[in-house]
Amino acid sequence: MKTKIFAAGIAAVTVGVLAPIPAMGVDKSSDSVSTSMTTTPRDIIDDWHKPHPVPPLSGTMPAGTHAATAADMQKFVTKNWVSTVSTAKLDFTQSKLYKGNEAEFRTTFRKAEQKFNGNVPDTARTFGGGSTCRGGLVLVWFENDNVMRFIDAGPTIAVACQTEVEEQDRELQTYLKQSTIYFNEVGDHMYLKRASDGAVSHWKLADAETVNRS
Repeated sequence: MKTKIFAAGIAAVTVGVLAPIPAMGVDKSSDSVSTSMTTTPRDIIDDWHKPHPVPPLSGTMPAGTHAATAADMQKFVTKNWVSTVSTAKLDFTQSKLYKGNEAEFRTTFRKAEQKFNGNVPDTARTFGGGSTCRGGLVLVWFENDNVMRFIDAGPTIAVACQTEVEEQDRELQTYLKQSTIYFNEVGDHMYLKRASDGAVSHWKLADAETVNRS
């Protein structure tokens, strides 16, 4: 009889050890949330490589615009402009003139002196531009007051961008090559009219939060 009682006791202890212990203070809903998160690094990488179509920068000039005035241009070269259809930006909030900063910029913009035989235009200045994926410092100059022309680009951030962003960034370069600048009546929207074909890209003033982050 003692043997049977002892064996039963061992069995009870064994069952107690192996039986699942209910979680204390954890309800069903929180448990289901934790088990439903199945995203893996592989999923993130695969999603990054999927096509994410972005619209082209090119559009048409709306009614009511005008060629940029001197007042418009002062706003243009001191503000942060963001594309209305993409992540691209033309950030002039930290812009510097090339003249007076030659020692700083000669290494960054190696083509500038060569392109102008050592006489870089007084209007040449920098801005932070391109896609938000891989921004860089760009040097442009202004001809006839409101025509922007590309001089050179500095080193960019060494990161890979999605193919669609790369394509849009290349399209932006065609506008930077030579474009006439237009503004709307209020002065919060700006348009670049590409010299090569008359296509237009639409930009707007960034909000205060975007300016502070740039």
